[in-house]
Amino acid sequence: MGVIDFTTSLWRDPYRWSLVKSVALFSLAVFIAHEFEAAELEAAAETAAKLGSR
Repeated sequence: MGVIDFTTSLWRDPYRWSLVKSVALFSLAVFIAHEFEAAELEAAAETAAKLGSR
């Protein structure tokens, strides 16, 4: 079974395709949550720096 056969089997088997979609969407959600957390921390640091410079 080659790489192409394995890849197409992920698409054609409903269970495997559901698993691939679930893992991909979970990974995307974790990435987005991580990005929002970093943005929130950066905004808090900027606010603290502005308040500290007064």
